[in-house]
Amino acid sequence: MSQKDELAARTVISMKQEISSIADSAAAHEAQRLVAEEPKRIPAYAIEIDIIEKLKRIYYFAKRMAKTVETEEPPEKP
Repeated sequence: MSQKDELAARTVISMKQEISSIADSAAAHEAQRLVAEEPKRIPAYAIEIDIIEKLKRIYYFAKRMAKTVETEEPPEKP
């Protein structure tokens, strides 16, 4: 079980660049949509950027939890 936890932890930690790239791409897309001729584009932009920031924050905490799993020492065998 702990080996699976360590693998999952390493996977989460290694996703930092991918998560950043996706978030940056989404933010750039949102910026492009901001100049569109839609009447409610400003409120939609604010909500969507807020969602992106919240997802980045979720990843931040997931990564912190993963680091605690990765750094834990295995229990000693009797």
